[in-house]
Amino acid sequence: MMFANRRFSLRVLRSAGILLFSAVFLLLASCPGKPGQSKSPTAGKTLGVEHGSTQFVEVASRAIPWTVNISIESPRPLIPGLNRNPIERFFRKSQVPPQLPQTETQTLGSGLIFDNRGYVLTNYHVVRDVEGISVRLADGRVFGRDRVKIVGTDAKSDLAVLRLESDGRLPVAKLGNSDSLKIGQWAIAVGEPFGLSGTVTVGVISAVGRSQLAYPDAPSYQDFIQTDAAINPGNSGGPLLNTAGEVIGINTAIHSTMGGNVGIGFAIPINAAHRVAEQLMRKGKVTRGYLGITIQEITPSLQEALGLSTNQGVMVGSVVAGSPAERAGLKSQDVITRLDSSPVTSVAHFRTMVADLDPGTAVTLTVLRGAEQLRLTARLVPLPESSVTERAKPEPNSVTALGLTVRNLTAAEQKQVKSRTGVRVKGVDSTSAAAEAGVLVDDVIFTLNRQPVTDTKRFQALARPLEPASKPVTLQLLRGKTRYSITFTP
Repeated sequence: MMFANRRFSLRVLRSAGILLFSAVFLLLASCPGKPGQSKSPTAGKTLGVEHGSTQFVEVASRAIPWTVNISIESPRPLIPGLNRNPIERFFRKSQVPPQLPQTETQTLGSGLIFDNRGYVLTNYHVVRDVEGISVRLADGRVFGRDRVKIVGTDAKSDLAVLRLESDGRLPVAKLGNSDSLKIGQWAIAVGEPFGLSGTVTVGVISAVGRSQLAYPDAPSYQDFIQTDAAINPGNSGGPLLNTAGEVIGINTAIHSTMGGNVGIGFAIPINAAHRVAEQLMRKGKVTRGYLGITIQEITPSLQEALGLSTNQGVMVGSVVAGSPAERAGLKSQDVITRLDSSPVTSVAHFRTMVADLDPGTAVTLTVLRGAEQLRLTARLVPLPESSVTERAKPEPNSVTALGLTVRNLTAAEQKQVKSRTGVRVKGVDSTSAAAEAGVLVDDVIFTLNRQPVTDTKRFQALARPLEPASKPVTLQLLRGKTRYSITFTP
């Protein structure tokens, strides 16, 4: 009897609790929102700063007003089911028109207002090949194609600057310092994934200085921030922020096997992005500094071969004739450890540092040449249009394969190495497995997988079939007076 009464009492209490919860819910739902707050970032209301239990609430409320949605009209014919975003495909399967339009307006990216004159920073790939651009703000304002101007674009950094013609005041982002980022600190992404306005995601800085990312239309200069804050199609061009609400990066790319977020996203550091943006605002294009060398990473094998005590810096592969590097006295196999006061950490880092400097700038290079440390001064010139990777042009009798550019030996060189056969390495692709294994410029290759290399034609015939394979390649080569055997997998 006591057990039955207890069950009855529990049922009464449970019913009373449900009634109380329902009453509280209805009361809250009928209450108006607080002044300055907006339930939806696109509700057309004035947006204010919200203070919540976490820093993320305030950061989101500050960032959403100056994060914009960018829609474009594409001149390319659109394919049903491919060009529509997944939400549209789901809800409009039966509404595909029988004839495809030549243009269609789509939300393809995000951007941020970074200047009170109406300048918007976004990705180049968002606004590439467009007929018209429309920009929508979180407060409901829309700037049509007649009020949006493309100020300048730069494919090499994947950045673009737009300008909005506005009669009113615009919210403006606060830019941070991406040079001070620490792995593990909070990162907040804001954007328009799949056209869902004002989307905020949170993660951390997973890594910095990421480069050599291979994806369609990847920029030439890469020094990415990596984050696990969710980034999806449509986030491109939007901000990555710290907990102070400052922009630390421009969300640009994701690594994904399915097309959606898997926790690996990449952003352009805001310091580099702002330098590009300032040039685009000033003159509509970007002019970069040029030194005139090929460089490669200091791998463990290369470190051992050169007798280096550290793997810091980059090794000079070759020097372009007549370049600032040649005039400064740089030589093949020099190791550059510092550019002015900044340590050199990788090939991508060094190339980006040089490219960020204006032509005419004098730089001081700290160089290791054997056991000697030198300080050389070079005055940069404008980067040639044909050179985005600082690679020397192959000579007429040279060929490229396996990441190596080789040339035939001269008669004098044949006497020097006491052989009528062999090819000399003229250039090494810094991203190749050959560079990783430690192949150097000026090495003389005698055999490839135990097959004699008589000249460049023979080298090409032996190497080309191996490039798409995953089997190891063994080179027998001469470096100075010492013979080496180096093995790598292309």
